[in-house]
Amino acid sequence: MWDEQKPFYQDKWSISGRTYQAVNEAFQNECPNDKIPCRQTIYKITKKFDETGSVDDAPRSGRPTTAKTGEKIQLVSEAVVLNPQTSQRRASKLNVPRVTIWGGIWSNGVVGPYFFEDNVTSKNYVRMLKDTTVPHLQAHPAFQTMIWQQDGAPPHYDQ
Repeated sequence: MWDEQKPFYQDKWSISGRTYQAVNEAFQNECPNDKIPCRQTIYKITKKFDETGSVDDAPRSGRPTTAKTGEKIQLVSEAVVLNPQTSQRRASKLNVPRVTIWGGIWSNGVVGPYFFEDNVTSKNYVRMLKDTTVPHLQAHPAFQTMIWQQDGAPPHYDQ
C-alpha cells in the first residue's frame, strides 16, 4: 500500500462512521484503477491511527539499508577475492561461477573435497568415484568391509 493512500483511508473511515463499505465506495470513486484494500488493511491503518495519532510506519530498528554504488560493489568484489569463504549470495551477485563440492565422511576421516565445475551428472559422479574416492578408500586396510551409502539424488545412480 502506498503511503499517500493511508491518510485517505483514515479520513474516509472517520467521515463514514467507521464502515468498511463506505471507505470502499469512496476509494473506488477516487482511485478507480487501483486495487481495493481488504478489510484487514483498513482496520490496521485505523488502529494504528487511534493508537499513535499517525498512519506512518514506526521507525525501523536495526542497521539501516545503504545505497548500492559502484564503489561499494568494487569493495565487495575485492573482499570476495581476499576471502574465499564469502557467502554464496554475494558471490552470485558478482557472477562468480558456481561450483559443487563433494566430500565423504567416515570414521577414519574425510575423503575429498572434490570439485565439480559443471552440474553433477551420473557420468561425472561415477568418474569421481572411480578416479578419486575408491583409490583413496582402497588404501585403507578395512576397505573390504566398508559399506557405501548415499542418498537418492539422480547423479548417484546410473542406468
